[in-house]
Amino acid sequence: MVVSLLWLLLDLPEASSLKDKRRIVASMKERVISKYRVAAAEVGRNDVQRSCEFGCALVSNSASHGESVMQRVSEYVETSFPVAIRAVELYSEHHGPSRGDS
Repeated sequence: MVVSLLWLLLDLPEASSLKDKRRIVASMKERVISKYRVAAAEVGRNDVQRSCEFGCALVSNSASHGESVMQRVSEYVETSFPVAIRAVELYSEHHGPSRGDS
């Protein structure tokens, strides 16, 4: 089992209030979940008006597949929402027995 993780630090320059920020983040979260079938959430900076930490996770049997999906999520967020990506972390973790083990 492979768990692929994506962490984004986002600037939201158009957020004029916390309520406006939450609207942008909620829309982004719902559209990412619907389009890519990943788990997604705001994971930090919840009370900072123009900044957001956004996380996604995907369980699969291939690190290359999971990381490919997460790369597409990152590109989608950057091109489809009024945000600027300041930092990205993307990696996969392997869990369970290795292939060939019984």
